[in-house]
Formats: sequence, C-alpha cells, structure tokens
Amino acid sequence: MPSNNSTEIVFETPWFEIEREYFDDEKSLDGKPFYRLVVTDGVMILAITGDNEIVVVKQFRPALKQMTMELPAGFVENGEDPRETAIRELYEETGYRCADMRPLGIGRIMMSRCSAVQHSFVGVNAERDPNFQPQEDIDVVLATPSDLPGLFDTGEFQSLSAFGLMALADLKYDIRLMDDRNK
Repeated sequence: MPSNNSTEIVFETPWFEIEREYFDDEKSLDGKPFYRLVVTDGVMILAITGDNEIVVVKQFRPALKQMTMELPAGFVENGEDPRETAIRELYEETGYRCADMRPLGIGRIMMSRCSAVQHSFVGVNAERDPNFQPQEDIDVVLATPSDLPGLFDTGEFQSLSAFGLMALADLKYDIRLMDDRNK
C-alpha cells in the first residue's frame, strides 16, 4: 500500500482524471483508497431576457443517453477569468449576450467525489445576436420561470442546480423569478 496522503492519477481522459489517494487512518477510511473525479472548474449561467424568460439549452448528454434541457454552462479555460468564461459560453451555446453579467458565487456539485468548482452567474437583459451562427448541436429554448417545475416533473429539465441559481439571484440581487407561479 502506498504511503498515506499519496495521490496518483489512475485514469485519464481529455475531459477528466480519476485520482486515487490514501489518507491517514484518522480520516476513517481504514487504509482503503479514496477515488476522486478531477474536472476543470466550470460556469453555469442563468440568463434572463427583458421579458423575464430564461435562456435554456437543449442538447444530447452521452452520460445520460438522452436529450436534456439545462442552463448554459461550460469549462473555464486555463488562465481564463470565470466571468469571461460565462460571457463566452453563453454566446457560443446560445448567441445571447447580457447587458449585465453578475456573479452569484461559487459552489460544488457532487462534493463527495468531484473536486471541481462551479462559478455561477446571472445575466440580465439577455438579447440574441441576429447574426449568430451556431457552432454546436444545441437548441435554444426560452422558458418562463413557471415552465421549469413542469419541465422538471417530466424529466426534460433535470438540473437541480439551476433552481439554486434562481434562488441565489433572488437572495443576492432581488431578481424574483418565481413570483409569477401563482398568477
């Protein structure tokens, strides 16, 4: 068995690595290795149009073997500022630009196995570039905030973290997306 706190890459792809690490016994792993998914940090963007519609992308996700609807997102390139990544990814995936891109904060998804940080942003007054030429196989859908729970119920929209971004937008910037649900 390798020495405690030694880390080794045991599997590598262009998208992620799997590390094996042994911890001291007081970490209660009983000498067994821990495996961690190492992924580049990413961004997720809650882009809202002037009509209070949310910019959603629909694309095939091989990991799930199905089409999904989710918020625009992507990986932070080496040396890139996360805000710039959010602006770039939103445009590359959707053709939308926001008058104002505000940070919501950082968070983690699947903290028990993944080391990546997700930088979250809300973009307001999103407008589509009429000259945008899509480079990716992604459909863009505009959804009202009241559409999302129904899309979640049908399994079309499965991103729990998107609802977290909506709550953060409300808490940090008083952007009330769910107020129209009971009208």
